[in-house]
Amino acid sequence: MLDLEIVRCKVPILGSRTIPFDTGYWLYAAISRIEPGFHEADQYAISPIERGLAGSDGLALTPQSYFWLQCPLSDLGMVYRLAGKQAVLGDCRIRFGIPRPEVIRPASELVSRLVTVKNKTEPDELAAHIRSRLHALNESVTGKESQQAVEAIRIEILRRRVFRIKDKRIVGFGVRLRRLSDRMSLLVQCHSVSGRRRFGCGFFTSAGGSEEGA
Repeated sequence: MLDLEIVRCKVPILGSRTIPFDTGYWLYAAISRIEPGFHEADQYAISPIERGLAGSDGLALTPQSYFWLQCPLSDLGMVYRLAGKQAVLGDCRIRFGIPRPEVIRPASELVSRLVTVKNKTEPDELAAHIRSRLHALNESVTGKESQQAVEAIRIEILRRRVFRIKDKRIVGFGVRLRRLSDRMSLLVQCHSVSGRRRFGCGFFTSAGGSEEGA
């Protein structure tokens, strides 16, 4: 299950208007309209939009704005076909730039802006689920680490956030993971500890260069 055939593509997102803060579902829907295969692909994941300017009425895109799209290496062609395509997020028109693939690299500290798990709406419940998921990920690979090593991973629950899919309101939290081995760091980034990854949830990046836990 330690799948090194998964890559992350940095996709520029271009536009002159302010977009809604909560764009996870809209971004998923926009990509699916351009590439219907994305709708059926379980291994796909997208990040929240980064390098935007937060204002009182939404997120203003800048020339540096982008998001990450994670996919199997074999599906890179589908991602490249997004380049230059126009889409609508809510009522805001945007255009995708040229995707740039990057290898997923381990980091001892990872952060996700929003992690959601069904029926886990309290910090302690979510932390317990994440711990269980970390053990399950460890058991899924050969050369697994000791249970003590997995227990040593620190789980920090951050801000409570509300995520919307159409009219459905979902509660989640930012999450920071510390003291990760290289193997566990790659497992979390490739396979995560929660669902709704195509909507921007449970997407972990290195805490050293991310704004997702803010």
